[in-house]
This record gives sequence, C-alpha cells and structure tokens, in this order.
Amino acid sequence: MKRGNFNRKWKVRPSAIRFIDLTFIVLPWAMCVQVGLCQTEETQTEETQTEETQTEETQTERDASHVVKTETEDGGEGKKKSPAGRDGPFKYKIGPEHKGLRRLMPDHDVWFDVKQKIVVANSEVVLNRGPLEMFACPPNTKEHESILRVKSAAFVIHAGLLAVGAKSGHPVKFDPEYEPATGNVVDIYLVWELDGKTRWAKAQDWVLNSQTRKPMNTHWVFAGSGYWVNPDNGTRHYLAETGELICVSNFSTATLDLPVESSQANAGLLFEANPDQVPPKGTPVKLVLAPQIPKKQAPKDAVPKNPGSQDEPAKEEGEKDSDDSGAGD
Repeated sequence: MKRGNFNRKWKVRPSAIRFIDLTFIVLPWAMCVQVGLCQTEETQTEETQTEETQTEETQTERDASHVVKTETEDGGEGKKKSPAGRDGPFKYKIGPEHKGLRRLMPDHDVWFDVKQKIVVANSEVVLNRGPLEMFACPPNTKEHESILRVKSAAFVIHAGLLAVGAKSGHPVKFDPEYEPATGNVVDIYLVWELDGKTRWAKAQDWVLNSQTRKPMNTHWVFAGSGYWVNPDNGTRHYLAETGELICVSNFSTATLDLPVESSQANAGLLFEANPDQVPPKGTPVKLVLAPQIPKKQAPKDAVPKNPGSQDEPAKEEGEKDSDDSGAGD
C-alpha cells in the first residue's frame, strides 16, 4: 500500500480532533461539578436540620426555665409558679392512696372528708389546648371540649358535695330571660405529680379568657343539675351524665356552672385551655372540690344508694324532679 493512499484514507480532520479533546476535558469536569453540587445540597440540608434541632432545644430549655411570680391567697408575694403548677404545700390533706378519706361508692373513684369539707375525684388530662365548654366531664361524654375526664359518674360528685354539707341552688335559666346559676361557691383545686414532686393549681389557672388572654377569674357554683323521668317506666336519670359536670359555658343541665353569662355557641366560646399551665394529656390529676359552706349548714348523709337500675344522689328537702331543662331544687 502506498503511503499517499494511507494518508488519504485515514486522514483526520482538525475539527474532529478538537471535538474529541473537548469531550475528554469537559465531560469529567461536568461530572465533578454535578457531584459537588449534590454534596453541597446534602451539606446544606444537614446544616438546616441541625439549626432547626438546635432552635427546638433552645426553645425547650427556655420554656423549662421559665418561672414567674404569683400571689398567695392572702395577697402576699407568695411562692413561685411555673408551667408545672405551684410548688408550695397544698392546703388540704388528701394523702397517698386517699388515706383518711371516705370512699363514696366502690365503682367510682370519688372520696370525701366531712371534717375538711372536701370531695376528691380521680381524673386525667384529656385536652390541654383549644376552646372549652367544660372543665371536667364524666367518661365517654365531652372529652373533646373538656380538660379533665373524671373517673366517676356525675351524680356521685353531686352526692359527695351534699355529703360534706354543700347546698345546691338551681342551674342557669334562659326563659323568659337570662338568670345565672346559683348555689354554694365551690373552690376547685388540682393536684398531680411531676418529676417526683407534688404540684397543685387552682382550676382557674388552667383556663384562659379568650378575650383578655388572662386566667379565668370567675368561681363555680353548685347548680345541682336535675333529673329526667322516663314516662314509660318512671326511671329517673341525672341530667349531667351527658357531660355537663363542671362547665365553663352555661348549661341548664350543669352540676357546677359559672354564675356569669358564658355562651355555649361555638363562635362565642369565652374560654380555652391554657397550654402553658395544663400538663400533658394522660397526666393523672386529683380533682379537689371544696365548697364554701356557711356554718349554719350542717353536712347531710348523702352517700348514694343504687335503687334498682339507676344510681342517684340523695334528694334534698323540697327538691323537685325535672322533665326538661333540669332545674335543681
């Protein structure tokens, strides 16, 4: 084969050489850049996640260290109060396992003490954020709008208050015009354990006024609910068993209610749970009811009995049945 023919057959144009050179130079460079970008994105993502974690930890530490001053009931500066509740000694003696208290009924977690004039019920936190109609309700009723679920029927709480000498008034009335609930004022306290220490609070600490953003400053009264009588068999049913045990919205079926006007319409709910004060869901809480009883009121033996198919509180003198709105005595 002649040299001239070989050169003509295998001759490579300069432009092709440049293309091949660029391919071998640019392709590896592009791959390196792509890998670098991926690594950069991964690094940025990890840094962002680290910053978010550090922010959450800082906020948690800030919340845990938050402590504010509170006033004592006698107006002094008092002890410190944190989101975990008040850490001073509790004024009532309820003891471990309710030692020194008398149990009302075997199947209901409610105890009372005539000497201290208190009723103690076991409960647990079921809501710590959101609007409220109730503060406490019986099981399987209104847990979606109540802070506490009490491990008892409502009528047993009613009976316990009668047993320590409290007197019911009447539930709220709306017709012909608004008339607030009446009855003995009932102070409500909450006692629970946190980090091995006993904490306590007033029930008002756990409730925020939605308008003022301050804790509720209204007391409860022993309205007494009422009864509905089944016309077919004459069986009497305590009206508050549908959930209205301790209310923050006015209900004509309430056992305990506020003596001020408080709407139960969703758009007009006045109160909500205080997330800075209410402990986590599932926290066991002792609900302590302490009615303000005038000295002339003597305690009555109102431990309920089980008359056939229903339980009910003992009737007070002059008490009437209710077949509609549930007025008390």
